[in-house]
Amino acid sequence: MNIFTIFRTIKSKLLFSFMVFLVIVGFLALADLWFDMREKRLSNISEILQNIELNLQVAEKDEYVFFQDETINPYFHKTGKSEVLNRRRKHISQIKADLQTLEEFQEIRSTEVIKQTQQAIQTLDEYERNFAQIIALIRERGFKDDGLEGQMRDYIHKIEESVASADMAKLLMIRRHEKDFMLRKDTNYTSKLSEAVQQLANQIQNNKPLLRLLTMYEKIFKEIAYTEEKIGFSENEGIKGKIKTAERKIEKSLSLINISVNTQISTLRSQNNWIQIMIILLGSALIIVLGFLITRILSKPISRLSSSIHQIVESNFAEEVHFARVSSKDELGLLSEDVGYMIAKVKESISEIREKSDKIALNHQILMDGVTYAQRIQQAILPKHEIEQYFKKYFILYKPQYDVSGDFYWFMKTRGKYFLAVVDCTGKGVSGAFMSMIGNTLLHKIIGEKGIDDPSLILETLNTEFKIALHQNQNLGSDSMDVCLCCLEEPTEGKSKWTITFAGANRPLIYSKGWEINEIKGSPRSIGGRDIQKQITFENQSIKLKRGDILYLSTDGFMNQPNASSEEYSMERFKEFLRGMIHLPLKEQVGCLDTELALHLDNISPKDDMTIFALKL
Repeated sequence: MNIFTIFRTIKSKLLFSFMVFLVIVGFLALADLWFDMREKRLSNISEILQNIELNLQVAEKDEYVFFQDETINPYFHKTGKSEVLNRRRKHISQIKADLQTLEEFQEIRSTEVIKQTQQAIQTLDEYERNFAQIIALIRERGFKDDGLEGQMRDYIHKIEESVASADMAKLLMIRRHEKDFMLRKDTNYTSKLSEAVQQLANQIQNNKPLLRLLTMYEKIFKEIAYTEEKIGFSENEGIKGKIKTAERKIEKSLSLINISVNTQISTLRSQNNWIQIMIILLGSALIIVLGFLITRILSKPISRLSSSIHQIVESNFAEEVHFARVSSKDELGLLSEDVGYMIAKVKESISEIREKSDKIALNHQILMDGVTYAQRIQQAILPKHEIEQYFKKYFILYKPQYDVSGDFYWFMKTRGKYFLAVVDCTGKGVSGAFMSMIGNTLLHKIIGEKGIDDPSLILETLNTEFKIALHQNQNLGSDSMDVCLCCLEEPTEGKSKWTITFAGANRPLIYSKGWEINEIKGSPRSIGGRDIQKQITFENQSIKLKRGDILYLSTDGFMNQPNASSEEYSMERFKEFLRGMIHLPLKEQVGCLDTELALHLDNISPKDDMTIFALKL
């Protein structure tokens, strides 16, 4: 007995069928959601592994910087404070936290992963203890006026003041051996210095105070030599050697963890794929069975209706083709009556509809042709080729929300100076593109034709010209622009730094200085608009940057972009992200920004145009 025979009407039969269908679809949706959550956890594991490797590389780089720079930094020896060490500690702490986090993922929790993770954490602790010991020894050794070296310098200066001119040659030989040891880190010079001290001591046996000073000088020197030897003359000796060994152990453990985790992730993903395929096949089979049952119940009358409707449609609603009605008294009969009435009405108005449709299609084509042409024009005025003539290291992240954009970037070299600008105009799509054309033209006029090269004056002039162009002095419109503008002057002969003069209209300038990311606020005032803040003037702000530093000019599109939870990305998060990738080449940086944006949006459409212009000096 067919289950559908218990229902008297088609409506009840369809309701039951749709309920079964909804149950199947709901099951498939829940299964898909579960697999998606599992896939995200696997992606999080992969991301944690990448972060561990990246933080370890950065920590090793900070360690190198510490030994190269901070060990000869008087401020560090006096205070014990170092931004390099603080940054390195943060990276080490993050590595340790990430390793502990890995143990919490049930998907990859295996004996091998736990063993290697714990071993990596233990080695990391040992590594930190040795590094802390080497820092203490370096501070104990001192530099110039601090620590043991400071004491040694005091003694030798007192000796130089007291020694007779006849003994000065021997004293100079002592100083020479001292410097040779400091430069070459060779214990042979320790012995040579002791011999030279003994020779001088033989000459001044009767000068007890000077002899005491010489004895203390030699004692302090030997303490310094012992400290240097304990630290390690090379990377593979002393505590430095222990640190290098610990680094290798950590890298080996991380490599084994990577292999084990990636193998497990690959296995889990393969299992996910097979289970998903099985669920999809099962769901599809159930839907096919359900469809077959519905077809059997409704196939004959619906087939008749469908065939008749199909003939009418194929004839393009010709008057001579008549609709074949179903004479039953159930819902299909009522449906047949309604469809017949509807077809009659359609035939009455089809001519009018076709005529209107043709007009709409023509208007749409004209509109799209105009947008395509506007896009081509906008792309043509963007100065990418001009930038490449003068700068090789740069990137431009340019993402219009629609085909054309209210953002644009601008560049000009004139009178020996480089002018860069990123501009955000009100409006989006075609309206924003018109505004960007006006802004582009005005910048060329003000800087290129009028010869104004002071950034603050350029913005004031742009404000005036913009208002005149849009008749805003007559209260016609409130359109405005936000601008980040820079004037770059190359180092003159004998100098090594660029001079950057910045003025901003509601936009800041972000720049790197070494490994640091800094921000200069622009004036809280837009170009054009209602001019509510007209009492605020645009101001110049100048900085000196060396070759290799980077300028980041941007609109607010990237920072203000909301995700699915309506949370904006934010400027602080943007600067923090730049700090994490500032060591990368610019070509890799733009790829990182693209990936970061995709993760933030998580498949939702962007809500604004986005432009970021980065330039390495």
